[in-house]
Amino acid sequence: MRLTQAVVLGTPHGPITVEAKRYRRAPSPSELRSLIAHHHDRTKLLLIIDAVNDNLRTVLFEHRVSYVTTEELALFLDDGTVIHEDLTPARDSPPRDAADVPWRGRSAFQVLRRLIDNPPGQPQTVLARDAHVSQPRVSQVLKTLHELGFAAGANQNDRTGLLELWLAHYPGPGGVSTRWYGRDPVDQVASAAYEHAVAADAAPLMSGESAADLIAPYARPTSAALYVEAHIDLSAIGLVRTPDPKIATLELVVPEDPTVRPQADRPPTTATLSGQKVELADPLQILWDVARSTGIDAPQQVEHLRLHLLDEVAQGLELA
Repeated sequence: MRLTQAVVLGTPHGPITVEAKRYRRAPSPSELRSLIAHHHDRTKLLLIIDAVNDNLRTVLFEHRVSYVTTEELALFLDDGTVIHEDLTPARDSPPRDAADVPWRGRSAFQVLRRLIDNPPGQPQTVLARDAHVSQPRVSQVLKTLHELGFAAGANQNDRTGLLELWLAHYPGPGGVSTRWYGRDPVDQVASAAYEHAVAADAAPLMSGESAADLIAPYARPTSAALYVEAHIDLSAIGLVRTPDPKIATLELVVPEDPTVRPQADRPPTTATLSGQKVELADPLQILWDVARSTGIDAPQQVEHLRLHLLDEVAQGLELA
């Protein structure tokens, strides 16, 4: 049984009118194909369903039928754009007392990131450029850090504290993320996804445990993260979409935070993963991804990587 209603949705590409059909149970793939075959109205379909399985999702994408569940949204627009969003609770930092967080939003943490991996005494104009924020925002962040007792990265102790502050309160990269499962070992899945993203001109950056293993080996990776500039469909390389982070092999993220990418004057670190040359995300992003990993060795790997990154920053500043 289904209920039907015309709905106007606002999107970044302008409003669209859809014929929303609310299903009390998910249609089977054959029922969905029958619905599509008999739908002659020019209004696009939007199915409202509690959940979809992989077989139904494949048919929905094949016929470009928009849908929304408790866990995901997919809108297919006339210009070919696909808006695909994960509606599950964000994998960003867990809920916390607002009083513990010195800033709201993400921009302050973009400044904090650049303070950690740059020499002390950087002009505010340079920090603003590298953090993709305004100079007044940089000034506000530095003032708050001073009130918290930091000298904004003037010595190694401050840098350690800044990293702890960033890692504890960074709200995550934002944007849209999807999780995927593959039967092959994690590094092979990540390498294939990276290659597919390169072919799609999605400017990929590797992160998560696979990236951490490339710069500070500790344990066999159990998952990976891939940052891209535009969403890509990884079912084309045999991966299966899953909302469950515990079984996902790879998380694909289109981030809002521009500092996920290394700053412009520093080319990304490159490495070889399962025979594929890959570029890595900003080191702090890799650390954050590992910290949210469900791997059994994640806490130890975080500490191992944290010490490695602080040592790398210190050495880099000595050579600067």
